[in-house]
Amino acid sequence: MTLRVGWSRRSYGAESVVYGARHPAFRHVRVPSLPMHAVARDPFWRATTVVAAGGRVDLVHLYNECGLVSRPWVASFEDGYPVGRRRGPAWRVALRLAASSRCRRVLAISEDARARLASDPSSGPALAGKCDVVWPCVPREDDLAAGRAAWLASHPPQQGPRLLFVGAQAFSKGLEFVLDALEPLAGRVEGLRLQVLSSFATDTYVTRADAARVGRVRARLAALPGASVLPPCTRREVRALMAQAHLLLFPTLDETFGFVVPEAMSVGLDVVTTDVRALPEILGPERARCAVALPRDAAGGWEGVRLWRTAGEAAYARAWAVARERCVEGLRARVARLAAGGDDLGSVATRLRARYDACFSPEALGARLADVYRRALAR
Repeated sequence: MTLRVGWSRRSYGAESVVYGARHPAFRHVRVPSLPMHAVARDPFWRATTVVAAGGRVDLVHLYNECGLVSRPWVASFEDGYPVGRRRGPAWRVALRLAASSRCRRVLAISEDARARLASDPSSGPALAGKCDVVWPCVPREDDLAAGRAAWLASHPPQQGPRLLFVGAQAFSKGLEFVLDALEPLAGRVEGLRLQVLSSFATDTYVTRADAARVGRVRARLAALPGASVLPPCTRREVRALMAQAHLLLFPTLDETFGFVVPEAMSVGLDVVTTDVRALPEILGPERARCAVALPRDAAGGWEGVRLWRTAGEAAYARAWAVARERCVEGLRARVARLAAGGDDLGSVATRLRARYDACFSPEALGARLADVYRRALAR
């Protein structure tokens, strides 16, 4: 019998953890829902949904939400759970909902997320025993992956490395570090090209970049030979860019997951990133080659996140300087080696694609969810 699993509404990431999965044992069905933020002023309710599932489905699967649901339900989450303003009355109600027998499992999208849940003094005791890790997926682009070998053969990096940066939050994702690394190479590495896909969004918890800082980065890009800022792209267009690049530069300082890395893996694109949060899990055997080691806190994140609040501006400045030095050194070394022909990008592409197939494809997510759904309904 094919299980019918309800999902409530489209939201950022839901396609990667819920209805993007593929498996013959179940079918995802969209069910009517009412996001509570539409009728309640408390900001907590933006992460709680009334789902009118009825008898149409066997189970409901939510993402980053708690549910007032008439059927058994499971919920995936990317960081803390329940989501929302913590420790208030509404949050405690949500915790009781998640701890109830109606919620069968809570699904962390990484070991990092599960560890954070387990260490939470309120959520941990109530939910850690029903928490599984279920890595998300990213869509297949098999035609782009298949064409990459021919593209690499006709575009050896020694004739000009083609580099790509993808990140809406340019500052927390490390674009300044990328420029610091590449500017001294621009006159020495012939044909070096950098494509940047970013909205140049700022953040308040890692870098606190302002409009003046955005302007300075844009001016640096305009002055860097071979650099270009791309217009907004569809996801398919992003993958096409990845399939025709030699290296993804992603020296991020904070991630709940880092979907751009498995997206790069799906087409066999090599990457330079960092070792924070879930990224070592994603990279697996490629971690030592791809990840720049940063000083991390007890939870596995970069030690500088919000450090100005807890230890002061001087401590934050020191942490930033160390992160910059390590990222710049790692990026510059990898680009120089690439330009010198020191990487076998064909074999790297094969390994990365194999890890994508095994861990982050729709079929891999489907197999994990099929097991979760069966166990959830076996009670």
